[in-house]
Amino acid sequence: MDAVIIRSFRRSDQTACQKICLDGWQEFIRNITLDVLSKSLWSVTIATVFASLAGILWSTWILVVHICIVFSLCAFFCIILQISSRQLINCWLKTDLKDIQKWYMSDEGSNHMWVAEWRGKVVGMVGLLHEDSDGLGTYEMKRMYVVSRCRGVGIGAKLLNEMIAHAKRKKFDKIVSTTSATQLPAIRLYRKYGFKQAIGSDDRSVYIPGICKESGQSVHTSARGKQSEGSIYTSMAEVVLKKVAGRIRLELFISSTVAPLKVVPFASVSLEGN
Repeated sequence: MDAVIIRSFRRSDQTACQKICLDGWQEFIRNITLDVLSKSLWSVTIATVFASLAGILWSTWILVVHICIVFSLCAFFCIILQISSRQLINCWLKTDLKDIQKWYMSDEGSNHMWVAEWRGKVVGMVGLLHEDSDGLGTYEMKRMYVVSRCRGVGIGAKLLNEMIAHAKRKKFDKIVSTTSATQLPAIRLYRKYGFKQAIGSDDRSVYIPGICKESGQSVHTSARGKQSEGSIYTSMAEVVLKKVAGRIRLELFISSTVAPLKVVPFASVSLEGN
């Protein structure tokens, strides 16, 4: 088994990293959709039972109307979630994912992007970007993704080790990460490294006019000071996704970081996928 190598991003990795991010995000949206629909199944079942009884006692049209309403609501939810997801993806493709080299690798070594390479292919990534709103020494962990067939073998841990070592060398004060409350495996991994939930983070509003939160940069507004159309749509998408998935903010103070975790030996784990 070839070793998994953690190295700095190269311009030739641009396409592979874009694909990893977009595939990971689409997988997240699918999981969120299935999770919400499965949680709603019990309520829908009870309502269908009552609608069936009403249909038997009064009119079958009651049951027909009920079924139409249920399917319409499910379809509406899926469509809104997909539209919101697409709006955020378009925002990313216009900002940091458009030119990763420029965003992550051109700030005298403070901002940075790492990739995990296995057998000549990029299978994971993580980046650090300066967080303007939280002080000079605060950086945000961005684009933490590992391809699905390579999860559970320690690649995420290796990426975190490299990122934290970089933060220590640069004497950063803090690393922050905003993630979905449904990403439990990722949150557990972050907590092992000393990340803690920021006080009141689950109440943070993501609607910030003119800001694309996922890119960490301002979206340009018109000369009259009004929001651009893309800015408004992006904010609406963030609100929808926050309501569905929940968002929490995690913080890691560099001076209190734990020792690197021992990862699973790659020689004993198969990374082959279907």
